[in-house]
Amino acid sequence: MISSITPGINTGESAGLGNLGTDLFLKLLVSQLQNQNPMEPMDSSALLQQTSQFANVEAVQKMSALQSSLAGLTQFGAAANMIGRQITAEDQVLGSVSGIVSGVRATDTGPVLVVDGREISIDDVVSVSTVETSDGG
Repeated sequence: MISSITPGINTGESAGLGNLGTDLFLKLLVSQLQNQNPMEPMDSSALLQQTSQFANVEAVQKMSALQSSLAGLTQFGAAANMIGRQITAEDQVLGSVSGIVSGVRATDTGPVLVVDGREISIDDVVSVSTVETSDGG
């Protein structure tokens, strides 16, 4: 599955920040600034470091989402290229299925191929071949 190849943020200090939402992080930062000791204000370099970490985490999260979307589009394009081709698939429910792909449908779990009215996950495909036609003409 595509989501299994997209790594999460799980190292260093950014792991804690990665679990925070944008709003919660900003609320914590504002609260920290409001409740600081006026005689010993927060170190400006520490504030800059926190906001920099936040910006980095946010950028990584956006990049991860874009990467996941791109992988999904790539997988859908590969499925669309199978239309009109002969496939063989090993489906857990249907068993071995062979036939010509007549269409593709997008689902939450990835694209499915339509073969003889049955929907087959692209992950179950074990072979693809070109359909040979004979022109009687």
